[in-house]
Amino acid sequence: MSFTSLPLTEINHKLPARNIIESQWITLQLTLFAQEQQAKRVSHAIVSSAYRKAEKIIRDAYRYQREQKVEQQQELACLRKNTLEKMEVEWLEQHVKHLQEDENQFRSLVDHAAHHIKNSIEQVLLAW
Repeated sequence: MSFTSLPLTEINHKLPARNIIESQWITLQLTLFAQEQQAKRVSHAIVSSAYRKAEKIIRDAYRYQREQKVEQQQELACLRKNTLEKMEVEWLEQHVKHLQEDENQFRSLVDHAAHHIKNSIEQVLLAW
């Protein structure tokens, strides 16, 4: 370290009780100050790196959450579509079955009415 120009630093330690400050003491204080500054830079770099990594983890988590939400919505839409198609087939089958039952009942009523009318006409003709 060159002593022709000393950096302006604030020494946080109590000065020695003697009138003369030894160069070793100043060198030690400057070394301690330099080490402290280096430690601050390293700790700042570590904290910054951890902060960036935490931000990346959070971004990845949000992205994963969005992807999962989209995937769930797609699965739900597919499930709804399949359920509706299945239910539509069942509803159509039931509807056709009910229509056939109604038609059979109607034919039965028409046949019964026709038979009744035929019997009534026969009775009228026989009574005449």
